[in-house]
Amino acid sequence: MHQWLITRPMIGPMIVQWNEFGVIKLRAKITASSLMLICMSFPLFIIHLTIWIRMTIAVIAFCVLVFIWTRPSSESKN
Repeated sequence: MHQWLITRPMIGPMIVQWNEFGVIKLRAKITASSLMLICMSFPLFIIHLTIWIRMTIAVIAFCVLVFIWTRPSSESKN
């Protein structure tokens, strides 16, 4: 499965960069963040959920965004 994934033209290079350097490219960060915010807005603002569930969703989304944006965007030049 891993070999199949890394040979896919769209996601293979991103997986290899992550495995070798821990890099998430800027375009992938922007795409992931935008899609995540769009998807998280539905349960936060449309569906009637308790405040605790909404807070849990918001905290998890925030933690994931922090993780994504604290990864390097390019390979280090050591």
